[in-house]
Amino acid sequence: MKTYEIVFVLDERHHRDGGEEFVGSVSDQVEKLGGRIIEKNPMGRRQFARPIKKQTAGVYWDFIIELDPSKVNAFKDAYRLDNTVFRCAVLVDNRPESVK
Repeated sequence: MKTYEIVFVLDERHHRDGGEEFVGSVSDQVEKLGGRIIEKNPMGRRQFARPIKKQTAGVYWDFIIELDPSKVNAFKDAYRLDNTVFRCAVLVDNRPESVK
């Protein structure tokens, strides 16, 4: 298991609750793939530097998860065609152990 940081940018038109319901679906997906969520942080609504699909702002969520590296692509694929997600960035968490 490796630790990953995942940042989602959500379409605020589809997530009136600030993405709370979406967090439940991410939790279910991670558990289905055999991982676990360590942290989930709402980052709120933020303006974009450039419009994405004619929208100027989105709702950001940051997750720290543990997941088997072979399952990362399956996780990304689950959100690739989701029209309520503008972006999904999966990054390897390289923070020092003392910070984790």
